[in-house]
Amino acid sequence: MKYKINRDWEFMLSGGDAASWRKLDLPHDWAVEGDFSPENYIPAVREESHLEYRHDSFLPRGKGTYRKKLTIPQKYSGQRVLLEFDGVFGESRIRVDGDSAGENFSGYTGAVYDITALCAGKNAVDVEVDVDADRMQGWWYEGAGIYRHVWLHILPGCAFDPWGIAVTSPQVAAESATVEVVAEAVNIHPGAVSKVLIAKIYSPKGDLLAEKSFARKFISGKNLENFSFQIADPDLWDVDNPVLYTLQLTLDGEDGIDRAEVKFGIRTFEFTPDRGFFLNGRHLQLRGGNLHHDFGGLGTALPDRAHEKNVEVLKEMGANVIRSAHNPSAPALLDACDRLGMLFWAETRNLHWDKGAEKDLISLIRRDRNHPSLILWSLANTGGAMDGRRYLTDDLQKLHDLAKKLDPSRPTVAALEGNADANANGFALVTDVVGYNGGGMGICDRDHRLYPDRCMVVSEYSSGRGARGIYCVPDDPESETETLGDGRVMRRNGSYATEFDLIKSHISEWEYVALRPYLAGGLMWSAIEYRGETCGYPVVTSQFGVLDICRFPKDIYYYYRKLWSKEPVLHCFPPWHHPGREGKMTEIFCFSNCDVVELFFDGKKIPGIPEYLQPGSTFPYLNWTLPYKSGTVTAVGKINGVEVCRQYLTSPGAVAGLKLTADREKLSADGEDLAFIRVDVVDKDGNFVPDAAENISVTVSGCGVLAGIASGDPVSHEKESALSVRTFNGSALVIVRTTQETGWIDVQISGENLAPGIVRLAAG
Repeated sequence: MKYKINRDWEFMLSGGDAASWRKLDLPHDWAVEGDFSPENYIPAVREESHLEYRHDSFLPRGKGTYRKKLTIPQKYSGQRVLLEFDGVFGESRIRVDGDSAGENFSGYTGAVYDITALCAGKNAVDVEVDVDADRMQGWWYEGAGIYRHVWLHILPGCAFDPWGIAVTSPQVAAESATVEVVAEAVNIHPGAVSKVLIAKIYSPKGDLLAEKSFARKFISGKNLENFSFQIADPDLWDVDNPVLYTLQLTLDGEDGIDRAEVKFGIRTFEFTPDRGFFLNGRHLQLRGGNLHHDFGGLGTALPDRAHEKNVEVLKEMGANVIRSAHNPSAPALLDACDRLGMLFWAETRNLHWDKGAEKDLISLIRRDRNHPSLILWSLANTGGAMDGRRYLTDDLQKLHDLAKKLDPSRPTVAALEGNADANANGFALVTDVVGYNGGGMGICDRDHRLYPDRCMVVSEYSSGRGARGIYCVPDDPESETETLGDGRVMRRNGSYATEFDLIKSHISEWEYVALRPYLAGGLMWSAIEYRGETCGYPVVTSQFGVLDICRFPKDIYYYYRKLWSKEPVLHCFPPWHHPGREGKMTEIFCFSNCDVVELFFDGKKIPGIPEYLQPGSTFPYLNWTLPYKSGTVTAVGKINGVEVCRQYLTSPGAVAGLKLTADREKLSADGEDLAFIRVDVVDKDGNFVPDAAENISVTVSGCGVLAGIASGDPVSHEKESALSVRTFNGSALVIVRTTQETGWIDVQISGENLAPGIVRLAAG
């Protein structure tokens, strides 16, 4: 049996006394609870001349300890007891009743600890987790603490290994698919044990499709069972058809019953050197982004619903792939990709064989190999040793060989920095697929010519910055710059970047990818804004991303929606709100996939404005120039002469109230489910006020609690656990979490001289 044990932990920062312990539930990120300060800044440094570290989220790190009283019912006496951690940042050491149970130096890989011997003869034990988050493992905001789930496994002496089941579909045709299963069972008894293994496969609709049983003697130690099924008329997993089969395994015998369940998908995919990527025989251009595990209002401690939200907002944009940059992700993110239809690029954090890379990669592959969304094992995010030496190439070769041994069904990939000569040092010759960072840095065509059999994908492009709702900033020629290890020169002016800067970067670099059919596709840097990698204090987020840290779209988001989405898209910007520009010529820009876009002002069509004929057009956006006057600009999009969408840009009056939009009204009363509520400041007529900076406060009553609050302002230093926040360019995010009680959740958000916004949610 497997139990989630997130509740009723205690936590204390290092240096505290007995009174410093506080109760909390997991997941937990203690760093996001701290104060922003320039004293927390660490400049870019290099380790062994190849790996860069820097810390500029300006939040504290430190050390801390978690503890929990773990009760083991008497009926489980003599059973095998395991603790599984999905992720603890940074280095963690586990103790049970004061004795060491193990340690994990990676802040990203999962870990399983066998504590059977430490629990022998006891009905309750004290579990302590010491966490050292002082040492960085990346150069972005990484959080601190037990930021993912913790699980308790109570198993018979002979049972399935928690990560020991592998399901593949090596042969797939329209009429039939072969499903192969490898099941690893561990017997801790000194002698052999007789058991019956029962395997069942259920269809995506829940119908029993196949069943097998085997009577076996399991020797002491590790046992492997291999068997296969034929599935008639398989329903193939696809980004547009994310159907999941279920494998149920039972191991029944003299020492008890163990059960395991695996969700899997049947599909084929292929990378080619000249035609790109194919899924189930269909060409599919990879379109997506890189994702760090940071969320406004939550930090890195994300409940499952937050991972699901990430996939939803990118799926709505038309994306079909996420790269977990640059580390193993939470299992919940992969689960969401499987359910919703999003391809996944899994990445290990550690390249160095002599520093535990083998262990980290084994953990990653064994845990995540059954996800149908997963198409790549990424082994590195570097170009190898820049001095031309081969020591990193040798390490990469070892990891590649290990990955192919553990999972020959998937290709490997390394993401190369364009300024490193990865061809000369052999680094680019190791993996099955080669990724190019920096939009390829102009070398994709060269390498395609020199290495025509190489499968290629742009692993990172753009790196443009822009804050939501910022369209103009003063020029700062005196700003300092910092040259990063990958050759980028970053301005450190401690200020906002504009949406126009972001737009120009994305449009030019995506067009480079889209025009090259030999490329499998491209992944933007980044899909969503995150803390760290800033342009200097007081800025505390990267300003990268087509969505801000609250998951609110920036304008460039709609550029991709118009290209990638199947829905009609019409998005005009900036807001028609330019006090002080009365009578001056003012531009309106538009992203649309309509055949024609017509513009009206206060109901009258504006003469002389060109209509936009989409098919065959090479222009990525429309723009009009007209004299500014307070009023309403209306854009009408038509396809085949029929109106399909309409947008209003209305000059607002004075701030008067708050508009609340919850992403869902019905939640699960499991103590973990979330509602994301967008708060917009409006005038008396309900028009959005795009430059409003209003202090708002939140009250949650009933069967829910406030989980977090954020504004998306890159220079906001407000605590996300507070009850109030200042809106940024008219908006803020409020996150509400359910309790374990069923009933209503009432959320009221108010501000001085503002009519309050009220929303009622149901928890059940």
